[in-house]
Amino acid sequence: MNDRAGSESDFAASRRRANQAATLTETTLRVVQRRGRRMAIRLENIYWDQLLDLAETDGASLNELIFKIVGDLDKSTNRTSALRAFCLHRLRQEMALSSMRSGSIDLAAIITACPLPVMVLTHERKIAAYNPAFATQILQPSKRSETDEGKSSLRLIFNQPFNKIVQQVHDNPRKIIAGQIGFSTGDVHVQRRVRYALADRSEGDNSHLIVFVEMPMET
Repeated sequence: MNDRAGSESDFAASRRRANQAATLTETTLRVVQRRGRRMAIRLENIYWDQLLDLAETDGASLNELIFKIVGDLDKSTNRTSALRAFCLHRLRQEMALSSMRSGSIDLAAIITACPLPVMVLTHERKIAAYNPAFATQILQPSKRSETDEGKSSLRLIFNQPFNKIVQQVHDNPRKIIAGQIGFSTGDVHVQRRVRYALADRSEGDNSHLIVFVEMPMET
């Protein structure tokens, strides 16, 4: 009798999980609009849920986030694929940050493997480390030669006082803080959205900042 009851309970639980999975993978058509432009996008519910969460994290509306991701793509580019790719990138970023906070993984390995440009900043606004993606996508385009001169000439321009950014990150160690940084040399200037996190909570006020740099979606 107990075996039968257990089997029925397992079957019911399995059905619930299957129904939940089916709900998440069902597609929903939404019409988003911004500044007179309209787009009809059909996407799985699990992606709509993540996009809503990301929009809230970014302090933006769902429409604003979607137009930021796919608004400038040409008609030959699959918008739903771009949105899924964006969700995956952000999920990987969140997982990396979670692992870093747990203290159970090599921080250098996470930064090196990250597909996004990443740099580590000291409280003096100096770059203590960076990953290969940062070298190829941020440093190299701004270099005038293959010497260290290009690196040393890179200037970081923050959208708010740096000490305020540091304070926000330390006051919210479990959150990702959004911001913007201008990367500038004498003749090149680009503005990028970034996300800040603590490198190591155990270090307290001495912890460096990890900075993830968002790059424009390729068309």
